[in-house]
Amino acid sequence: MSTRKTAIRAAATALALSGLFSATVGTAHATDDSGGARTRIVGGHAATVPTPWMVWMDFDAPQDHLYGKPFCAATLVSPRIALGAAHCASEKITGIPVSHRKIKARVGSQDRTRGGETAAVARVVFGHDWRDGAGDPMGDAAVYVLDHPVEAQTIQMASTSPDVGDEVVLFGWGKTDPNPKRQRQLPKNLQQLETTVVAPQRCTDGTSGELCLDNPDGYAGPGPGDSGGPAVQYIDGVPKLVGICSRGTGSPGTTANSYTEVASGQVRQLVHDEAMKDYALAA
Repeated sequence: MSTRKTAIRAAATALALSGLFSATVGTAHATDDSGGARTRIVGGHAATVPTPWMVWMDFDAPQDHLYGKPFCAATLVSPRIALGAAHCASEKITGIPVSHRKIKARVGSQDRTRGGETAAVARVVFGHDWRDGAGDPMGDAAVYVLDHPVEAQTIQMASTSPDVGDEVVLFGWGKTDPNPKRQRQLPKNLQQLETTVVAPQRCTDGTSGELCLDNPDGYAGPGPGDSGGPAVQYIDGVPKLVGICSRGTGSPGTTANSYTEVASGQVRQLVHDEAMKDYALAA
């Protein structure tokens, strides 16, 4: 890499680090038939706002004879770091070792099949709290480190969580049919759903370090394909990443859903540590 390119990369990473952590105001896991993590946005609509920080991932696993399989969504928080769910890459939950997967990311396109920028996922780093879906806190967060920095706009991570009653917007490419068995393919175009934060007791299997998000009208919420996707709060029109799609119970949209709390110290530390490693390498 040339000296000029190295300097540009270092500057871009430093800029992303400076804005990474913003000061905001305030499924049970399973696998689908593709071998990817199972998750669902039911009752939502096509995305109507810019989402340059959205990331879609699929994978090949030649050793397991799997190619072009849906993986999970994530959110770009620095030029080389996508923040998503840990259960997506868990061998215990999905049955596929991380070492078998060749994960590919598409960044900045609302069509998960084309457009935007592409990169390979060089490594997956789990949060310190993650214990394969057991324990409290569950800590369902991981960083997916890209093999090169991308130019897409990143999103700031919230430093404080929204309050009960605050509105957030969910984004994802999950199945839109409340009966996911009737829908063979994930939608190509990004979906969004407006919802609110509700009391933690509404999420019957919720743990500390999580947000509990409502299922509007009793039928709307995330489903298979939405895992790892963001919950976003708009503060004075600026999007802030507040949650990571983790799990729900029952059929898609029929219950409140648990999202990993991005303002959690463990999540912020995980991203900070990996971003600092990348900055040190680029400097």
